[in-house]
Amino acid sequence: MCLCRMTNNMRPLIDSLFGRLALLVVTVLLFSHFAGYALYRLEGNQMQTHYAVEEAAFLIDAVRRHVASSPTLPLPSRVHLVASSSSAVPPMLTDRDADTPFAHFRDDLRNQMPPGTQVRLGKLGKPPVLWVHEPSDHNWIVVPLPPLGSPNALERSVL
Repeated sequence: MCLCRMTNNMRPLIDSLFGRLALLVVTVLLFSHFAGYALYRLEGNQMQTHYAVEEAAFLIDAVRRHVASSPTLPLPSRVHLVASSSSAVPPMLTDRDADTPFAHFRDDLRNQMPPGTQVRLGKLGKPPVLWVHEPSDHNWIVVPLPPLGSPNALERSVL
């Protein structure tokens, strides 16, 4: 009999102050997590491109210094010097290619290099490569293109 009276006097959980506060806290937490995830996804590609540009600029500078200081020592296997007059030099990207992530990478790298530097993307081997030629260089410096994103970025970020 006492149990029946308690159930009749109890209100649904949502009608209580505790229930409303708990619902509000859960809603705010879920919203903040989804908003954070959305911002992470939007900014992630830009940060990856920025780091890839920094890595490529460092690698090109290291190759240039290596060639200047000790030209007789061999370069790493995936780094090449190609003559400026070679037919292997890739053509410049056209306007229709200007909206690709690689084109944005190329433009950011060119902005970080000295004025007059030519930066092109081409395929010398299986991984794509970056071709860089400063006005003072005698050869094109060909280095592997740093990865601009990992294939499973979405799955890892959700986890």
